[in-house]
Amino acid sequence: PQEVAALRVIEVAAAERDTQLYRAGSEWFVRHDANSLIYRSVDGVRQLPVPLLLGPHQIENAGLAIACIDKLEGFAIGDTQIAAGLRQVKWPGRLQFLEKGCLVDLLPKTWEIWIDGGHNAAAGKTLAAVAEEWQDRPEASLGKEQMLPHQNHRDRITKRAGSAERRTAEARPAYAAAERH
Repeated sequence: PQEVAALRVIEVAAAERDTQLYRAGSEWFVRHDANSLIYRSVDGVRQLPVPLLLGPHQIENAGLAIACIDKLEGFAIGDTQIAAGLRQVKWPGRLQFLEKGCLVDLLPKTWEIWIDGGHNAAAGKTLAAVAEEWQDRPEASLGKEQMLPHQNHRDRITKRAGSAERRTAEARPAYAAAERH
């Protein structure tokens, strides 16, 4: 769903162009239960698998993808293909569990490293919601690191590993350094 102010601008622009909107929460809806994603629109109700990607926001993202498919002209993409996509989707860096690599090797074997490339306020809110869902895990503390590309990641992680049982790290892209000038 859009922020209210942004939605108003979009609605005005659509009216000026005599374009029909297809909005989440108005023309289509998505929710999930324990085992499935339920998508409802003027065309009917679809019951599909929950996306493989983690996080409650992925239900909304899947709903948006299905809404786009609904409006594509000249494509025959059915529920079987959508279900296959939801079961097989991969997006590196989006709530991705790191199973191996130099960062994993630096930490105790009982630790997990999850990464996410979220880069704006909405991503921060989404990750906070995921962290809230994960509060039942035995690791209770949550930290955040911001690392620029020129920093020594190995030293920073090794030095701080003992200060939190669960820590999140945010690696900022190379252009972030250029923004300071």
